[in-house]
Amino acid sequence: MEPNIPQVPRDDEESSFRPTPPPIRPATPPIRPVTPPSYGTPQQTIIIRHEEQKTNGVGTAGFVLATISLILCWIPVVNVILWILGVILSAVGMAKKPKGLAIAGLCISFVDLIISIIFFGIFAAVLAAS
Repeated sequence: MEPNIPQVPRDDEESSFRPTPPPIRPATPPIRPVTPPSYGTPQQTIIIRHEEQKTNGVGTAGFVLATISLILCWIPVVNVILWILGVILSAVGMAKKPKGLAIAGLCISFVDLIISIIFFGIFAAVLAAS
């Protein structure tokens, strides 16, 4: 007995039998997501809280106006206007936190008031003498 061997037709023979080509496979394997190896430790979740910086804009404005008033204390009208605004804004800034610049504005305003009284006294004495 002869074993069953499939016969392939020859080109010179006329036949309708044609062998099907093998399927085309991609050259690279399909892409799989890569997961990092877990070593038995659970993943940590990090929560970052960004606290907004608290500022006291009114106290800062009072401090700035009091400082400018101290620098310009030799100009009577400008000094009085800036001094009043500096005292008011610094006093309002004392109600808010942080109070640092508001306190500094009040202290500078107090020093400015003393210097202004001295300048006013000297100015009045000069006017009275002439």
